[in-house]
Amino acid sequence: MLIINFYVKERLWNIPLTTSELSARKQSIARHFSQASQYDKHAYIQQQVCQHLLMAIDNTHQDSVLEVGAGTGQLTQLLAKYVQSERWSINELCEQQATHLQELLPQAQILIGDAETMDLGGEHSLVISANAIQWFDNPLHFIAQSALTAKT
Repeated sequence: MLIINFYVKERLWNIPLTTSELSARKQSIARHFSQASQYDKHAYIQQQVCQHLLMAIDNTHQDSVLEVGAGTGQLTQLLAKYVQSERWSINELCEQQATHLQELLPQAQILIGDAETMDLGGEHSLVISANAIQWFDNPLHFIAQSALTAKT
């Protein structure tokens, strides 16, 4: 199952690198999110997106969950509470979030880097992303590739 939300032209569509290896644009994104200590207090729309995604999951028992672009862990917290999985992989561009994400879901493998260019660990029964895909250079390619590798 592939559940991804991303924004394109203000419409909602449902559909390990080091920082020095990231493009300049993605380095800027990572830098901004590394300073986002107050982000969750003001991210009302992002919280609604996470709730919407959670309701779209038709099977709360998964073999392997991959969350792409976890950020501050809004969706991670919900997944940890409502979804059971044998294997968890949490991807985030900003390495400063790694410790926080690991605390939210201690059994997860934290994958820091650009999800578009790194190996995200093979097949997953659930690939999910709330508010990250709109930052990708080629979001439709990423979605297509994720759908090909998703367990059915």
